[in-house]
Amino acid sequence: MAIGLPYYFGNVYQRAYYTTLGVIPEDPQFSVQAMLAESPDAIFLPLWFLLVCGLIVLLVLGWGDSRSAGHGTRPVAAR
Repeated sequence: MAIGLPYYFGNVYQRAYYTTLGVIPEDPQFSVQAMLAESPDAIFLPLWFLLVCGLIVLLVLGWGDSRSAGHGTRPVAAR
């Protein structure tokens, strides 16, 4: 699975790239290493987008938590 997923993304990326250029994807005959080398290009943008969204959510939740921490929580007076 660790090698299969990058191979799949590299294969899909190269197939789409060369099809856009009008080249039949099977003509260049890329090796497995070439497919694995292309996988970071195909994975970077979606992964970057997810990381940025996660960071924004964490910052918003942290900001909301810090604002509500002081309100409505009074210490109970000792008797």
